[in-house]
Amino acid sequence: MAPQSAAVSAGDDATATNYNSLRNDTLLGLKVVTAVTDAATMTIDLSLGNIFSLGPITTDRTIAVSDETTDQFFLVYLTQDGTGSHTVTWFSTITWLGTGGAEPVPSTAGNAVDIFLIRVTGASTYHGWIVSQG
Repeated sequence: MAPQSAAVSAGDDATATNYNSLRNDTLLGLKVVTAVTDAATMTIDLSLGNIFSLGPITTDRTIAVSDETTDQFFLVYLTQDGTGSHTVTWFSTITWLGTGGAEPVPSTAGNAVDIFLIRVTGASTYHGWIVSQG
């Protein structure tokens, strides 16, 4: 049977041919990437989606979250600027799994991208995992 094509509407669980046309809509149950503005404290507003791009960060940063829902999972892409070597302070109520409880140290190379998966476990409590570094 030959593959069939169909129009993709906002909210459809399908692979979109034109990613940009779905920029602020739902794709496969996850919101499309939301950019977080580079600032001293970068707040991830979880009402906006589940995938967030932070950076390129231009100096040391603090990361905060708002509008979370228990059992919500979200991905964080953290990108260093061309200089690199910037540190990150995560929100204090996150328990890092797979690191012995230690807060992960961001990759320091210029333009490095680290990916983290975080689950909201309760009111302002989280579990976090390193997905990829560098």
